Amino acid sequence: LTPFEQRQAADAARKPFTGEHSDHLAYLRAYEGWRGARRAGGGGAGRRFCDEHFLSHVALEELHALREQLSGVLADLGFASSTREAMEGEGEGIASVHHASLVRAIVCAGLYPNVLRARMPDTRFVDTVGGAVEAEDERGIVKFYLAER
Repeated sequence: LTPFEQRQAADAARKPFTGEHSDHLAYLRAYEGWRGARRAGGGGAGRRFCDEHFLSHVALEELHALREQLSGVLADLGFASSTREAMEGEGEGIASVHHASLVRAIVCAGLYPNVLRARMPDTRFVDTVGGAVEAEDERGIVKFYLAER
């Protein structure tokens, strides 16, 4: 959406979204800025934000719809349905979602599914009076390996 004659102005308007030398993090910050403007001032404020930063309002609306759809699928699978819900749960939840190294690891895992593989522990059984019963796994015994090529 950058007119050729306004390329320098567009670069300056998008500068606040950069920082960690990552396009994905810049996209995240642009989306969050748009969403914040939209929450604070409605759809018109979201459009103004896009105009000021040379962003596509339609693309951000589509991204938002996709994000909501994925969020619903994750909630149906038992993951936290919101950042607040995750943060109120055990541990850190996803409170650290804005740490650049965590985001890079997530993006890497999504883009390169064959980089790492997880090996679940073998099923163990315990003898009881009524016969063998599957023993419960201990937390933290999943092992990760680099995928062999």
